Amino acid sequence: DTFIRDFMNVEILIVEDEGLIALDLKKRLEQVGYKVVAVADNGEDAIRNAGNLKPDVILMDIRLHGPMDGVEIADEIRKRFYIPVIFVTAHADRETLDRARITEPFGYIVKPFHGIDFRFQIEVALWRHKMEQKLRVSQAWLSATFQNVADGLIATDDDGNIALMNKPAGLLTGWDTEEAK
Repeated sequence: DTFIRDFMNVEILIVEDEGLIALDLKKRLEQVGYKVVAVADNGEDAIRNAGNLKPDVILMDIRLHGPMDGVEIADEIRKRFYIPVIFVTAHADRETLDRARITEPFGYIVKPFHGIDFRFQIEVALWRHKMEQKLRVSQAWLSATFQNVADGLIATDDDGNIALMNKPAGLLTGWDTEEAK
């Protein structure tokens, strides 16, 4: 199965400022067959390594020393490189979870690591990332088709409100898209 083969050569970036925890995490990941391409202990190094190394997934501590915390770093990485991030943290309080949620994380692992199945967490994150990429391509194709067809097309939401309208439909109705909505 190509999906399983895709996960055999997974490269991971660890972002963790506690050296012993980073070393333990690296060891655990390598024991289950993953390649740790780098360990960063601050935001600047994390962003640079994400851009230069293009890892398949990033394991990111939320609380880091320095001007940026893991949530800010993950948000920047998501915007610039769209690499899936799994948060690894000892902080599972509501405020932390709500802040982390805005970055659209691909997982959340709570320290300590006793009994954690890293392979499951990472493979689910990679599968979701792959499916989201396919969805984005499909949406782009559908949008281009919708906008470039010669016939007037109007799409509505479940309530019958106009959600999308192409240029020929605008010419026929005399409305622009915003006016139609």
